[in-house]
Amino acid sequence: MGAMDPIPDPAGGYVGVYHTPFGPSAGGRRAPAADFRISIARSSDLIHWTRVRVLDAVGATMPTLRAIPGNPGYLLAYEKAKAHGGDHVRVRYYRSLADVLDDDAAAQIDLPRLFSPNSNGTPSLSSIRWNGSLEKSVIDISFHYETVTRTGAGPDREALGTLSGFRRWTATKNDNQNDASAIDEHATGHIRDIVRQPHSSTRARANRLGQRSRHNHVHLQLPRDVQRIRRTGLLPDNA
Repeated sequence: MGAMDPIPDPAGGYVGVYHTPFGPSAGGRRAPAADFRISIARSSDLIHWTRVRVLDAVGATMPTLRAIPGNPGYLLAYEKAKAHGGDHVRVRYYRSLADVLDDDAAAQIDLPRLFSPNSNGTPSLSSIRWNGSLEKSVIDISFHYETVTRTGAGPDREALGTLSGFRRWTATKNDNQNDASAIDEHATGHIRDIVRQPHSSTRARANRLGQRSRHNHVHLQLPRDVQRIRRTGLLPDNA
């Protein structure tokens, strides 16, 4: 279990989306993206989690779930592996939390890669303006794109995009963040190796928790190096 993204459940407690490896490579340190799935779980205390449903069974990682302000609906964004290599960002719209728990999406879109033929992913739903309907909505999404070098794929860099009317996708490179990353010794690899910044106190608390799972019941434990997470945003190797 990894990349847990919890939000409050209107009925009480919390719901959270996360990814897990499966198959022969599940025990390895670097399982391929195709060998991950995303699921949704419930918790009463942010510590013990029970899986409700698998939301995408193959090639899905780094999910994030957000309630739509002023609307009963929810948005799910995650990194989806393409059949012929590379990942892209996929966004789903659900009319209610019950529909999320049933995996009954009303709409779905795969966002095109604009800055590189390599992977895009690690999405974060930065802003949701509903404007009365999905067709009028404006959704801001931050994400990473994998750069291109002479020898192949390069380090990940940040970008910001806007999905308008759930059909038109535009994006710009986040040059300020990328300039800072270029001189950061920890940011020469992939964004998926870095904990995303919390959107709320629940996200912050969950991101500070190490992870251990067994079947559908998940128990989270505090890592040994919490201060390192707070200082750099990086998960310890043993978390």
